[in-house]
Amino acid sequence: MVKNKVQPGEKAPIFKERHRHNMEYFYIKQTLKLLEKKHVVYPMTVVLLVLVILGHIYSLIGKPTPFPNQHVAVKTAEHVADFCLTASIIIIILYLPKNAENFYQLFSSLYPEGNKLFGPLLAMKKHHFWRNFLICNVCIGSLITFDASFFLVNFGWSTYKYLVFGDVQFYLYNLVLLLLLTLARKLELRFAELNELLEYKTDNFLKTTSNNKTSENEIETHLSYILSSEHFYSVRTFKMMHYELCKLVKRFNEMFGRIILFTILFSIANILAKVTFIIDFYVTPRNDSDKNKWAVFMGIICFWIFANMAQSFLFAFYGEQITKEGEKTTRTCFYLLNKVPFQPKNNDEAFLQEELKCFAFQSYSHIPCLSAGGFFDVNFRVLGLMISSVTSYLMVIIQFLLRQQTS
Repeated sequence: MVKNKVQPGEKAPIFKERHRHNMEYFYIKQTLKLLEKKHVVYPMTVVLLVLVILGHIYSLIGKPTPFPNQHVAVKTAEHVADFCLTASIIIIILYLPKNAENFYQLFSSLYPEGNKLFGPLLAMKKHHFWRNFLICNVCIGSLITFDASFFLVNFGWSTYKYLVFGDVQFYLYNLVLLLLLTLARKLELRFAELNELLEYKTDNFLKTTSNNKTSENEIETHLSYILSSEHFYSVRTFKMMHYELCKLVKRFNEMFGRIILFTILFSIANILAKVTFIIDFYVTPRNDSDKNKWAVFMGIICFWIFANMAQSFLFAFYGEQITKEGEKTTRTCFYLLNKVPFQPKNNDEAFLQEELKCFAFQSYSHIPCLSAGGFFDVNFRVLGLMISSVTSYLMVIIQFLLRQQTS
């Protein structure tokens, strides 16, 4: 019997695609390897810390007040938001030496070149994560450019020089936040693709047995054949994949958990400060020239609020999806376990039953979730926390703003 051979012309597109994919992340990984060197990362950390602290003090001392009669609650909310932003940047810098050692391993494990075990998962679909990452950074940079142009046109460099540090900080903050969102999305997809492979094995079993109309004993034997077949991955391989993915989630939480915590705190403080500024602007009497001049800035503030809410929603959504995919793996394992006969008839069925039991117990006891530094899990409950915090403080602040108008 003559075997079908793949022609050289058919291999060329495959090798070309693989070469393009390898070169796509080559320069990124070279940069990450450079950050692993201590003689590079430690001096960089010290310099960045000094620049951030001095820049915050400089902007705090010379930051102008937009309106002479601006309420003290608005100033306080703005100072708290600036402090939370600076604290977030400082936390990111402080964790830079520790994270630089592990970030390359985490990054490479999520991509085909770094982990051969996940090769089948990573080859299933194509996702343009870094393209979306760059597009989001361009959008954030455009908003910062509009903000800078507003102050430069209306107030000049003498005023904006005290605000430029805050804009640079905010861009770096969004750069790191979008990177974390990209990695969280990658983790969520790894679990989703693992579940797709498990469902494929289950669906294949159901279709095969349905078409052949075999008896119950033959179905059980056939299931053992499919799950242990050389044409598919064994249950032990799936168990190893699941375990490695759970380790990646744990490493992600250890590296970025406290950073996520401070980003959530800053999102609450920033949304509160921006909403307070808008309320004070329209509640306090202003002349027509001020209203016309600051109308554009109000639109920019609305975009900032939307950006903060969208980022928080994406974090909560990806955290929720990771947990759901972990629970889905557990359900699939127990479903397959129920298809195996209670009393194994041979060594293969006994081995399969033990492997499925171990896999089901592992998936049940290691349900993945994103954690904010161990304080709480990142899921849709975070949105409720943010909404309740912002509304509670707003109710108090609005009372202060209205009391000034009635007095």
